[in-house]
Amino acid sequence: QATVELLDLQPAAIEHVDRILLDQTRGQRPFQAARDLLELDLRPTEALVRDRMSQIGELLRQSGEEGAGPGAYALGRGHLALAELEPAVEELRKAWELGYRRPEVAYALGLALGTLYQRELRGLERLLTPELKQARKSEIETTLRDPSLEFLRQGQGAEMDSPRYAAALVDFYEGRYEGAL
Repeated sequence: QATVELLDLQPAAIEHVDRILLDQTRGQRPFQAARDLLELDLRPTEALVRDRMSQIGELLRQSGEEGAGPGAYALGRGHLALAELEPAVEELRKAWELGYRRPEVAYALGLALGTLYQRELRGLERLLTPELKQARKSEIETTLRDPSLEFLRQGQGAEMDSPRYAAALVDFYEGRYEGAL
């Protein structure tokens, strides 16, 4: 279960954890296999995802409107897997607007919007005045957090790796940190 939940982490979070683990376990033989896993080269995997996305794009050009919703969803999931959040949101919204409103689409869109929300929250630290921080925070709550929550709730029936993770995200975004743990 823990492994599945780790797979849901975004690359920046994984990299942060990786650095800590690598620093703490350097020179300890029992941790060599774990370090080896953390240092895997992901370029071949990314290339496979991009190749598959290219194939889907070609199929979409050939199929017309019929496959547009499912195709946009597939492309959105591909971008999400590559941590390309803006294109992921764009494709997933497109799928939704085209009427492809399955729980899996809602979950993926909620996940992408929520990840953008977290990124923008971290960026608040760069703003100089409390007024600017509060104004920006209100804006991203309206444009990212609130839609993320709505889509995560709509995605509750989706087949996903970790339903507990989705529920924890809702708790976290709503400030119920105890429930998010």
